[in-house]
Amino acid sequence: MLGLYGVMAYTVARRTREIGIRMTLGAETGNVVWLVMPEVVTMVGARLLIAVPLAWFASQYVQSQLYGV
Repeated sequence: MLGLYGVMAYTVARRTREIGIRMTLGAETGNVVWLVMPEVVTMVGARLLIAVPLAWFASQYVQSQLYGV
């Protein structure tokens, strides 16, 4: 999660000017938030698709190693 936060903070910092211009021209807060949210959703989804199966396999492996302990 810390890595995801860092990447997203960098992305938002890189787009600060664009966000400021949009807010100055009257963009609503929700529209500005959704400038970044598709990237966030994609990154979280990709990590979940990778992390959940890996966690399941790791738990099965650890469970097999700890039998009878």
